[in-house]
Formats: sequence, structure tokens, C-alpha cells
Amino acid sequence: MEQPNNLRETYLSKGFIVIKSMFPKEYISKIRNEMINLSYKDMSKYEILLNQNIQNILLSDQLVKTIKEILGTSNILYYADSSVVNHINPFQNRNGFHNDARGEDDKIPYEHEYPIVRAGIYFEDYKNYSGGLKIKEKSHKYFIFNFRRTLADTVRILKIIFTKTRYNLNSLKLGKSINLELEQGDVVIWNLRTHHCGTSRRLKLFPKICLQPFFERMLPKFLFLPTQYKQDRCSIFATFAKDDLSNSNVAGYLKKKIIPERLNQLKLNSNLISKLNEIGCKLPPDNFKISE
Repeated sequence: MEQPNNLRETYLSKGFIVIKSMFPKEYISKIRNEMINLSYKDMSKYEILLNQNIQNILLSDQLVKTIKEILGTSNILYYADSSVVNHINPFQNRNGFHNDARGEDDKIPYEHEYPIVRAGIYFEDYKNYSGGLKIKEKSHKYFIFNFRRTLADTVRILKIIFTKTRYNLNSLKLGKSINLELEQGDVVIWNLRTHHCGTSRRLKLFPKICLQPFFERMLPKFLFLPTQYKQDRCSIFATFAKDDLSNSNVAGYLKKKIIPERLNQLKLNSNLISKLNEIGCKLPPDNFKISE
């Protein structure tokens, strides 16, 4: 995948961008075991940004600059919605296409830009192995049908067709599915509405063919490339928003996802607060109400 020249334009069109070699491959390999160990902490209580290596990644000049650019803003919002995720046995994970948007305002039309992104940093090679990320191009513009809630989503589709909702008929499309060829040191950033699927499998003979996760689980494992390591598929995920709490989609997501204990850990760390302020990354104000 070629490096895009106009990041915001590519992001707005596709719903995601991939930045190749943002971090040295050697550095990512070096800290992999530390990240695996960190994943065993209780992520509802431990703020991962307190870890120096995670600061080196999530608060790096290039990553922060990139997120600001694609969101079209000079300041971004961080609110402790981040985690280190490790799948000990990646092929046993039940995956499926989904999006990460939560707490959306039904009064905001779906074609309006959704100003929240997630960054993913992975610690394995998914260009030559399985276990990586599937993503549906342009799907941030489309309604997502979840087969685990078939009845409810069928009703929602009927409402789109026959009544007025925040979706329109153009949203009833399927984006092109892609197996992202991520390597250690690459970063993928996607709109929280973009449909994606983790721990995916790639065919040995036709690795660029992107199968639906349901069919991957049905086919025998010998047809697929292995993961780079026999166990442990480790990644860092962090969510950032445009610094605009007047946007009810931003406020709605924060009300769903903020964990006060983790946020307070950040606010008690004066050095980290200074670093965040220096790079134009803000925390929610103390008077922000988490629940109505």
C-alpha cells in the first residue's frame, strides 16, 4: 500500500489511513514482550499512557501530527480510552466485522463527519502472516449489519427504507473488504464508524483475497498462512477525538467510554499533563458530566 500524500483527503474518502514505518521495526520488536505482559493488567483501572514506551508511541510527534491533520484540527482530545490487547491463541478468537462508534446523536445526519478516530499499533508482521486487520473501504459512510443482532438490524434497515432516520438509502452498501498488509512499525488509523475485523486469516495461495470471517472459520486451518508467532497477537489501541465537546457525537462517546479512575491517574501526573499540553492534546474538563 502506497503512502498517501493528502492524508485528510484519503481518510475522508476511505475511512482509514495506513502510515508505513512510523516507528522503527527494531523498537517495536524490542518492546513486544513488555506490551504482552502489560496486557494482563486490568485495563479498567490502569491507564496505559503512564508507561514510558506507550508514551513514546501514542504521544510521538508524528502520530499526534497525523491525527490532527486527518481530523482537521489544531487540538485533539484524549480521554483514557486506550488499551493493550493480546490474544494468546489468535485463531481461537471469534471475530467479525463491527464498528466502534458509540453514543451517537440520532439527530446528526450520518453523512456528517464523525470526528473520532482509533489508532492501532501492532507487534507482528501481517504482510506475510495471518492475524492482522480486515477493513471495509468507505464503510464509515455505510450502515453496518451485525449478524449477531439480526432481528434488531433488520428492523433498522426497514426503518431506513420506509421512514426518515439519520441514515439514507445510499448508506445501505457494502464497502470493499481488504486484508491490510501491516508490518511492525506501521500504524493504521480509522474512523470509529469504519467496519473492521481483527485476528483475520489470509489464504496461502491467494493472500490478497479477503474472505468474510464466517467463511474463514468454516475452512480448514491448513489453507491459511500461520501467525508470525505461535501464540500472542499483541496490539495497542488508542482513541482520539476532535477537541469539540459541543459536538454531541463526541460528548456522547465520552459519556459511554470514560473511566474516571484512569482519567484521574492522568490528571495527577503533572509531567504527563505538561507533555499533553505541549503537543496540543487535551483531557476532558473536570466539569464534564459522564452521565446525564
